[in-house]
Amino acid sequence: DRRLAAYNYPSFRWRPGQTLVTRLPGEAWVGQGARPGNYWLHVRVYDPASALAGLDVITAEGAPLGKALRLKMHLPVTIPLATDADPRSWHEISPGVFIQATLSVQNVEPGQPLTLNILWQAVDEDAAIHGLRTRWNERRRAVQWDGNDFELDLQLQPGQTVRTVHRVRPPIDLPPDEYWLELTVDRMPTRPLSLPVTVAPPTRVYERPALVQVFDADFGGVVTLAGVTAPLPSQVAAGETLEVALVWQAQNLAPLDYAVTVQWLDENGRPVGQRDEPLPRGSSTWLPGEVVAQSMNLAAPQTPGIYRLIVAVYDPGTPGLPRLTLAAGGDAFQLARVTVGE
Repeated sequence: DRRLAAYNYPSFRWRPGQTLVTRLPGEAWVGQGARPGNYWLHVRVYDPASALAGLDVITAEGAPLGKALRLKMHLPVTIPLATDADPRSWHEISPGVFIQATLSVQNVEPGQPLTLNILWQAVDEDAAIHGLRTRWNERRRAVQWDGNDFELDLQLQPGQTVRTVHRVRPPIDLPPDEYWLELTVDRMPTRPLSLPVTVAPPTRVYERPALVQVFDADFGGVVTLAGVTAPLPSQVAAGETLEVALVWQAQNLAPLDYAVTVQWLDENGRPVGQRDEPLPRGSSTWLPGEVVAQSMNLAAPQTPGIYRLIVAVYDPGTPGLPRLTLAAGGDAFQLARVTVGE
């Protein structure tokens, strides 16, 4: 993530109609060692202080296209390594094959995914790698836990650097401790590379808190809106800020990070106010049965009347913002009917 422009030219100084250029070097958007080919570059603009879900991308007519702009990019050649990089100083995981591996984080909880980036380079002769194996080794005693296995199709040529990216999850029953994440390949002999990882005690919650209203609204078989922990009023003053204390429960592993919208709908079903936020911590990291609380503040409409307060879950990265459908039908769940007074 980066600023839209230089530090001394922040976006609040921009003027309507102005055209500005942001330069994003290839090694910044796709990284060193990325293989040639076609890529989708997802561009999102957001307010880090409040609107993490991002600003809407809209057409000239105002139609929503999602929270991210997808640009089709073609990478004609591999992004080279830095000029001072020396692959022979990396770990030789198999004779003539060197790797440099990095983790997105080094402190995780059981079941929490982390991203493993690996730069590969063969020296002297061609090398084929078809499989990567990960295992979790306790540092204090000779105990090994199963990890993830990945199929690869790497045909490495001397001097060519290739990057692969993998999503690794510590076992959900992995005891808190200090571990080595061990990497090996199917090309024998293989010399393991061990990366230090601290597995912290789990903070995930699987018991629902006390709910003042139970909804059990099933969104697409992915997440359930269990209910709310604070009562929703039947009447508020115009412009008054309303806290909506939602409780979610994961049903299955989510394929992506969904966002939630809470909206005021008038008598004709038109939205007159809303609040959008991503589901906390990224819904793709939730485990089945996990309970997650989310508090959202939403200002009541300025015009008195009777409104429906609804909630929906959607994909913020796809044009049209497709919503998860409810098991009972429709794509929005009504939280309450609220009278807005003067």
